[in-house]
Amino acid sequence: MATVLVIALATIVFSTVVAAIGRENIAEAIYSLLILVPFLPAAKLNKKARALQLEAITVSTECNNTSPKEEFAKWAKLNRKVEKLKLEIEATYGEIGASKARTIKSLKMVLWVATTGLKVWVRIKFRKEPVFWLPKGWFPGWVEWLLSLTSAPKGCVSVSAWFIIVEYALKSYIEGIVNFIGNFATSRRKAAFNAAAASAKAERAAGEPKEQTVDEPKKEL
Repeated sequence: MATVLVIALATIVFSTVVAAIGRENIAEAIYSLLILVPFLPAAKLNKKARALQLEAITVSTECNNTSPKEEFAKWAKLNRKVEKLKLEIEATYGEIGASKARTIKSLKMVLWVATTGLKVWVRIKFRKEPVFWLPKGWFPGWVEWLLSLTSAPKGCVSVSAWFIIVEYALKSYIEGIVNFIGNFATSRRKAAFNAAAASAKAERAAGEPKEQTVDEPKKEL
């Protein structure tokens, strides 16, 4: 029973965290790490693209420094090489884009299997085993029956019910943290804006010339 509890809890926590971050964001982060591994195809393509760009800059600089009037043959050869390098760079970046799309799709599929697929497997595997037993007499019969769905013995909490309870609690907790951080950031921005506005107002007031009062001449009696 303890094993089922740990497996179910770990599965739902992992699935909820992945859902909160987003499979797309996680896949993008993993891809950013994969292109740093030298022997992987994505890293090789990025290295090739950087080398082609560096070569194109060198050849283009040499071409610009060559006079087409005085050294036309050399200039024409360099110009053709620059155009060829541009086509190769464009083709390489096309390969990079296609490779990234395939990798991201595969990573998202793996994450789906590791979250949704794993949850389905755990529910089927442990559908008849109790996560933990409820204290006798604490809950009405219909509550015990509901918490035991779909196939666990009456009087216990099933894996399906445990998933629903923990997932709801985690989502509420995560939403609370996100809202707190958002409200805190908003209040900090408002405070910074008000302070900047007050400072600008004070600077304008200090820069304005003060009105000078001229004493009226006294009338002689």
